[in-house]
Amino acid sequence: STRKESSAASDVYKRQGFMTALKNVMRIFILFSIISVLLIIIGLYSLISFSLKKQKKMIAVRKILGASTPGLFKLILKEYIILYAISTSIGLILTYFAYLKISQVFVNGVGLGLPSFLGVGFITLFIVLFTISGKIWAASKESPIDAIAIE
Repeated sequence: STRKESSAASDVYKRQGFMTALKNVMRIFILFSIISVLLIIIGLYSLISFSLKKQKKMIAVRKILGASTPGLFKLILKEYIILYAISTSIGLILTYFAYLKISQVFVNGVGLGLPSFLGVGFITLFIVLFTISGKIWAASKESPIDAIAIE
């Protein structure tokens, strides 16, 4: 009986150690996820800045020909939304397959469903829109004379 109790206590201790290690791994994943999101925002902001700098003349010509600021905003934003949709679709599909592999380790599963994946998609959409909207709006509001004069 004492041997069974010590074996049971040992099993509990091993499980607690495993859970502690698992929590530490989760903390590391969260940390790296936050760092990666910040790097993505910086990269996206740099990409939009570079892209709009190259498109200044096109934006100026469209404004001279009568394009409205909201129209230009939608035109430029559409390009980035298409890129977002493609990259998010690929990322969510790969994440789903990784989730299936990881959930096989746990007896009860992890419990992520379609709402979790859609939530991540909408959160990243908000981050993308927040990151690039101000830059696109500023570029579409800029005076066409200044943009053409620079060229």
